[in-house]
Amino acid sequence: MKRILVAGMAVALLFVGASFANAQANANAQGKKHDFAAALTAKLGLNNQQAEEVRKICTEFDAKKEPIEEQLFVAHHEARAEMQKLLTDEQRAKAPQVIKQEKERELQSIAAKVGLTDQQLKQVEGTLSQFHNKFQELSGQKPEDVRKQFHELKREVCAAVGKDLNDEERIRLAGVMREEFQHWQQPGFKREHVRAFEDKLGLTAEQKTKADKIIADCEKASEKPIAQLKEMCQQEREAIAKVLSNEQKTQLNQIMKSRGRNQNQ
Repeated sequence: MKRILVAGMAVALLFVGASFANAQANANAQGKKHDFAAALTAKLGLNNQQAEEVRKICTEFDAKKEPIEEQLFVAHHEARAEMQKLLTDEQRAKAPQVIKQEKERELQSIAAKVGLTDQQLKQVEGTLSQFHNKFQELSGQKPEDVRKQFHELKREVCAAVGKDLNDEERIRLAGVMREEFQHWQQPGFKREHVRAFEDKLGLTAEQKTKADKIIADCEKASEKPIAQLKEMCQQEREAIAKVLSNEQKTQLNQIMKSRGRNQNQ
């Protein structure tokens, strides 16, 4: 439901997450420093040759993923527009507060898994809030008009969020957000949250039935591109692993495995 009803911030949160997970934080065709690759270089102590190979791998896979991400964006963009039509004026008025509560809950969960401090969490929240209106405006345009702007704005958000994190946190965030992205593709997980959102907005039985149809159609349209993205992420991880030494692979695995430990501290 977040990808559908949350007009702007949901798109920001989920695609920012996907961007980190897919190592797309701050790269472009002109060869600017790739944020995720830079974080790996600094934290794992990659030599110049390794750093260049990792950057090239990330940049090459970015180019392959962008058209697939566009398909997902368009599918959810269209579904969100259909969902908005179902809501009454009263429900639309209630939606921002419900969205805000859900956004805060998810950010707190992600921050705990990554191991961010309260101050860092506030900084990330502030950064995302600054981009809220931009995504809001973007989501209100026609799909064919937003594609280039979407990728540019997504990179801006990723770069801005990354400034609030250290290298290890950026690497760990990649794994956490990949998991979050994959969870939201599971029908059972998604529908559980959809129901909670619908109940908070007070949707009628008829509205819920229509919403189910919209969501099902969106899921169907997303199946192939999601599968393609997962495959590309796996290929990217395998390609990066070939560049690392055994010690570096172990260190990276330790960083990724440390996700969530801070929740129990």
